[in-house]
Amino acid sequence: MSDLATIATYSVFIASYVVFALGKFPGMKIDRPGAAIIGAVLMFTFGAVQAHNALHFIHFGTIVLLFSMMLVVACLHLAGFFDWITELVVTRLKPHHLLPTVIFLSGLLSAFFVNDIICIVMVPFVLKATCRMGVKPVPYLLAVATASNIGSTATITGNPQNILIGSFSGIAYRDFLWHLGPVALVGLFLNWLVLWWLGALARFRRAFQSSASRCLHIRDRDIVELGEQRARRNAFEIPRDSIC
Repeated sequence: MSDLATIATYSVFIASYVVFALGKFPGMKIDRPGAAIIGAVLMFTFGAVQAHNALHFIHFGTIVLLFSMMLVVACLHLAGFFDWITELVVTRLKPHHLLPTVIFLSGLLSAFFVNDIICIVMVPFVLKATCRMGVKPVPYLLAVATASNIGSTATITGNPQNILIGSFSGIAYRDFLWHLGPVALVGLFLNWLVLWWLGALARFRRAFQSSASRCLHIRDRDIVELGEQRARRNAFEIPRDSIC
């Protein structure tokens, strides 16, 4: 390829990953699937990929494994496995135990299944559990999103990137887990700490605002009462000039 084609190829690669990271191309309506299709077409256009070599760049083993994991999770969902876990959590846990349960359950399942599927499965579980416990679902949804990504780093089957790494490198499943499992576990504990701290900070802010508004309400009421008392006293007070 010429230097211009090389620069164009790198530009397409970087622009595609910007869209993958942001979820949308800045200032346009191009989402991740659109960026992937446009990027693939431009790679053909600039000569980075030849038509007769296109199939060699598709790793069918990864696609088959992802599809197989989706089938497994779908069968577990139809069998009521995740509903059983929900009932077990709701009936045996207290609200302050829900956050670490969601974090470590999402991380554990994401380590052996694909994290995207676990996010889809865990969201209804979290919404149902928080509704029955009477707590706000936002912190627990954040826990699902963050813990599933952290836990997926532990094994080869955790996410598509690990599947590709394991396929091309030949690293054994056990060796991969042995080296990255402790990293994912430490990440889950740090995630729990950060989310707990954010939740505690939000509760403190709400309590402070509530107490401040209550104090302002009491202060305004006292000022009004004091003004009414002075008005009544002035109304019944006889001026000294009239006495003289």
